[in-house]
Amino acid sequence: METTILKTADLFAPGGLRKAFYALVLGGVFSLFDLELFAALCVAFAIATLYWYYQPKKFVPNLENSAVASPVDGKVIAIEEIESQKYGYRLCIEGSYFDKGALYAPVRADSCVFSLRRGSRLKENASLFEILNERLEVTFFVNDLEVKCEHTLKRSIFDLHVDSFKKMYEVGAYYGFALNARTYIYLPKSFRLNVHVGSKLHARQNILGYFSS
Repeated sequence: METTILKTADLFAPGGLRKAFYALVLGGVFSLFDLELFAALCVAFAIATLYWYYQPKKFVPNLENSAVASPVDGKVIAIEEIESQKYGYRLCIEGSYFDKGALYAPVRADSCVFSLRRGSRLKENASLFEILNERLEVTFFVNDLEVKCEHTLKRSIFDLHVDSFKKMYEVGAYYGFALNARTYIYLPKSFRLNVHVGSKLHARQNILGYFSS
């Protein structure tokens, strides 16, 4: 059984059209002064921005709190078993400029908490990457379980954007934007993984795994 993601009815994530419009206006100004190269770069940037912010209409299975969908586009580069009171697995998903930047709720949550740290944008292999770079942490509460997402910007041209959080989220609800970011997803111990290292993920569409009954 499938259900339409109604929370992403807008064609573009918030801020995308505005950024593309400003780029086109700047391109028009450059064109007036016969600076064709800069005008072309502005047009290319506007097109790329529309791609990064585009929200295709997608379908996900009717999860009914039984599974976790991918919150981001990207590639799984690591899966770790961790010793924690709350979590048993940590997935690392690497995003790039070839992926869209919108962030979506991976579960139907009763509530959630988040923290946003503004910071630098060092490259991902820098020693202080995890400490200094801009990061958004969101914890979703599902009954007595938790799913946590950590989004850390790499060398991104855009800031991390956070939407206003509500008391409850449906699977696939938009909650922010992080272009060219690394995402860690912390999953409960009672969880059956449905992905492996090398899996290419599409937000809201691919299932990371299922809660064990």
